[in-house]
Amino acid sequence: MNRKLSDFLRNALQPTNVVLIACLILFLSTTAEINRLERQVNPAIVELKGFAGGYGIDSFIHEYLADPFGKAIGLSEHQLQLCRQISDVVPAYESSLRWRNNVLLTGILTLVFIAYKRNETRVVRFVGDFKRRMNLAMIQLIMRRWMSSASERVSKMQHKPIKKAVISNIVPCPSCHQELRVPSGKGRILITCSACGNKFETTT
Repeated sequence: MNRKLSDFLRNALQPTNVVLIACLILFLSTTAEINRLERQVNPAIVELKGFAGGYGIDSFIHEYLADPFGKAIGLSEHQLQLCRQISDVVPAYESSLRWRNNVLLTGILTLVFIAYKRNETRVVRFVGDFKRRMNLAMIQLIMRRWMSSASERVSKMQHKPIKKAVISNIVPCPSCHQELRVPSGKGRILITCSACGNKFETTT
C-alpha cells in the first residue's frame, strides 16, 4: 500500500477524527432531512396565504400549534386539512432539528478537545503561570494587610503614655518590725502597718 495512503488512513482512524467524520455525516443527513420536510409542506404553507406568518414550519409551530383551537375558528375545511398535513410533519421536523443541534454541539466539543490536545503544553504552562501569579498576588495582599496592621499596632504603642517607674523604700514597723514598702519622694507621710495596724509617721 502507498505510504501516503496508509498515513492518511491511520490519521483518519483516530477516535477524534472518526467522531468528526460521523458528526459531519449526521449533520449533512439531518440537514437534508430538514430541507426535505420543509419542501414537502412548503406548498401547503404557501396555500394558506400568510397564515401563521407564512415563513415556514417554524412560524406554523409558534403560531398555530401554540393555540390550534383558537386559530382554527376562522379557517375553512380545506385550510384545516392543510394545517393537519403540516402538523403531521412537525414531529419528524423537530426530531431532526434536535439531532442536528446535538451533532453540531458534539462536533464543536470535539474540535475544542483536539485544539486542547495539540496545545496542551501551552495550556498547562499558561494555567501554571496564572496560578503562580494568583498565589503571588494573594501573598502580596496578605503581606500588605499584615504590614498595615503591624504599623497600626506600632503607632498605637507609640501614642500610649509611658508610665514612670515608681521608686519605693522599705520601712520597718516600730511595733512589730514588719517591713513595709512605701513610695519615696513623698516627704513626711502617715503609714498604717498591714500586720499589726500600728500607725506611725516617717519621712521618705
